[in-house]
Amino acid sequence: LSKKETVIASLKSDLVEMERSFPLVKESHELDLKQKKIQQEILQLKKEELKKQEELEKLTLRLSRLEASIKLESQLIEEQFTVLKAIETLEKQVEVVAEYEAQSQLLKDKQENFKAVKERLKMNECAVESCQLNYKQQKSDWAKAQIAKLSLDLVEGEACPVCGGLEHPQPFHGELMGKEELLALEGALEVSEEKLNDAQKEYQSSLKDHEYLAESLVELEKNVVDLAVTIQSFFETELPSNEWQKDLVNKRKQSTEKLEETTTQLEQIVQEKKLLEKGQQDRLILEESLKVEEELLRQKENESLQLSTSYGNILKRLPDEWQSLETLEVLQKETTQKVSLWEQRVEVTNQKINHLNERLLVIKTTLHREEKQEIEWQKKLNVERQILEEFLKEEEIEE
Repeated sequence: LSKKETVIASLKSDLVEMERSFPLVKESHELDLKQKKIQQEILQLKKEELKKQEELEKLTLRLSRLEASIKLESQLIEEQFTVLKAIETLEKQVEVVAEYEAQSQLLKDKQENFKAVKERLKMNECAVESCQLNYKQQKSDWAKAQIAKLSLDLVEGEACPVCGGLEHPQPFHGELMGKEELLALEGALEVSEEKLNDAQKEYQSSLKDHEYLAESLVELEKNVVDLAVTIQSFFETELPSNEWQKDLVNKRKQSTEKLEETTTQLEQIVQEKKLLEKGQQDRLILEESLKVEEELLRQKENESLQLSTSYGNILKRLPDEWQSLETLEVLQKETTQKVSLWEQRVEVTNQKINHLNERLLVIKTTLHREEKQEIEWQKKLNVERQILEEFLKEEEIEE
């Protein structure tokens, strides 16, 4: 019985210690819950931080690409300027080729006109020669008629009205014409002279045209040749003149397409500059947000470290089997039940012992009075003692 009482005393002492330890266990439990909550917050913060870092890396990569693209702006502007100058040069070259074609066509026209003028000059020259022959013939006929008339009036010793000679050894004996015939001959001579003058005028006019055209052709041919040499310098390889315009038009088309492409790229860079500016602002906001989260994460980690330290210190002050609030509550409940049950049984046992003691006292008194019945009462007493021992044995409390 004393051993059981020692066990019960130990359990009661444990209950007292449990009551004293409950605040620490509750505090450790609360610290553990806070620690778990903070760990979840730290995990969530790390996930958000990782997500934002990935977003920042993507944003930085996109901004790097935009910056690299924008760096091409000066090069594209220079290319645009070069292409514009090339187009301007090609436009001038096309104009030169157009001028060459116009000059070439004018040269052809003038050459055809020169042929016609040359033909007309030749015809006018023939006409002048014909008129000159006719005029000479008419004048000869008129002179003969005049000589014949004068020969009739020659007198020996008198001066000849034609040559002034005084002797007339061989006077001209021509057909003597009448007055009307002489007038007709003079009229024909005048007409022949007029035709000759007209033919000579026409010839002179044709000659002037011929000389002007010849001089103009020389200058025009020189211009065409000079233009051809200039145009040929436009090309890296020699090309026939009928391909000049086509080649330049193709080059101008290519340059125009290049200009449109460059202009589109520059317009795109203008948009990319706006995107870059917005992206840089977003990056600043994101970096600031990361700093805030990093600071918050450090605070949470420090708080977690403090909780962990406090939790560890509390656990050092508690037995291992009491470090769990649930376990302690169960253990306290079980211990309390054991102690209560023991106390209840002890009380019942004490009552029975008191009852038996009272009966023993009665029996002892009766034995004094009834010595004769001593043996019977002794037997009864032994039986009662045996019953008591059996009862105590049955009521024994395990540790």
